[in-house]
Amino acid sequence: MRILLTNDDGVNARGLMALAERLRPLGELLVVAPERPQSATSHSATLHKPIRVQPAQVAEGVTAYACSGTPSDCVALGLANLACGPVDLLAAGINHGVNLGIDVTYSGTVMAALEGCLKGVLSFAISTGAGEGKTGDELGLAAAAEFAAWLCGWLQEHRLPEGIFLNVNVPPLPLEEICGLRFTRLGRRRYEDTLERRVDPWGRPYFWRGELLASREEAADSDEYAVKQGFISVSPLSSDLTATAALAELNKWDLPQQWAQKR
Repeated sequence: MRILLTNDDGVNARGLMALAERLRPLGELLVVAPERPQSATSHSATLHKPIRVQPAQVAEGVTAYACSGTPSDCVALGLANLACGPVDLLAAGINHGVNLGIDVTYSGTVMAALEGCLKGVLSFAISTGAGEGKTGDELGLAAAAEFAAWLCGWLQEHRLPEGIFLNVNVPPLPLEEICGLRFTRLGRRRYEDTLERRVDPWGRPYFWRGELLASREEAADSDEYAVKQGFISVSPLSSDLTATAALAELNKWDLPQQWAQKR
């Protein structure tokens, strides 16, 4: 099995190293990850400057490259130029910090999995913990790496439908304390942006952006609730962003006729 690994925390992140170390026995690994942290870059791609790569050290015996581009660039470059043949599976992570609910739209790690899915590769993103260096993070990395290894084998036997990839979140607990696995939908999270005005040494104003989690959903079928209860959350995501359920409702409206009359 040929597996491509990437992330958005950077090629030196402990989560990526833990994932590479655990997946190494499963087959031929190729790591292509950003040379520096690229959190919250979503599905952005580099179009107006060169993308550069250089060899990196992630795990013994694993071919790895540091890429100057975004996580999506890393996936595209790995699949098109650096892999020695077709890639069977793409794993993005292990992300330092969970990616729940609306987080997936910002996350470079989750969108790297989307990029793999769009290229026709079985893909999943996996996240854990409260963030780089936070309490419980090491425990979460060990459990997440173990689950990722199991999931790789499971996906080889149970292929996902076309256009579907997985977003996995593992609670920051020892493996033996995790309650189990739940398939979940994305919960609803709401953030309040904080844009702090500051002044640089030359007297020019600038803004430093942050955000606060204002509210979260506690519904029992949500990813947020599953992780909070100590379960691994697995959410199937679609590369098709069409709100299919809304099409029938929109077709009841007379917008086409109104527009034709206006013209």
